[in-house]
Amino acid sequence: MTTDARSAKNAVDGALVTCDGDISTAIFPDEFYISHVVNGQQVSGIRVEKSGHDISSDKLVSVVGRIATAKDGERYIDAWSALAHESASIEPLFMNLKSLGGGSTLGGGQRGITDAQGLNNIGTFVRVCGCVTYCDEHTFTLQDGSNVNVICVTPKEITVNPLWRYVVVTGVSSIMKSNDTYIRLVKVTVVDPVIVDNGGQ
Repeated sequence: MTTDARSAKNAVDGALVTCDGDISTAIFPDEFYISHVVNGQQVSGIRVEKSGHDISSDKLVSVVGRIATAKDGERYIDAWSALAHESASIEPLFMNLKSLGGGSTLGGGQRGITDAQGLNNIGTFVRVCGCVTYCDEHTFTLQDGSNVNVICVTPKEITVNPLWRYVVVTGVSSIMKSNDTYIRLVKVTVVDPVIVDNGGQ
């Protein structure tokens, strides 16, 4: 039985997991994310699925459930218990787009992005920025010069503005399967347009 988000991600599917004292970050209908913190630094995160949960962000939480892997490759806790306790918060990790996702974890835990290297950060609360290269009502694609495209998906309360050019995005590093390829995805909680001063030109 595991005791935090970091160890839960490496458990086998079907294993009973408990996470006590991790911090809630991104909140969505019927799912939320928790991050494990060591010495004030976020070291891992994982998705928790629980229909009708009442968890809000920035809380210490206790979760009990079983580990599973979604068809998109993301590990998650299928929870039957999720309780919020006192307030606690963490800052999102700022990273470039190429660093999102990372490679697979050792020992067959969380799958990584196809052809990616570096530490796996799927499930982690992050902040990225870049140029918007495509958008529709709730989806946009970012580039930052690092030769990767990152798909960003917003909840229904955040509508993408087609006039956005450069944005700063806060959300969760996630993964998406496209045919046989696993690609970078950000589940968005906040989008801040960047005002570019062109000197009045």
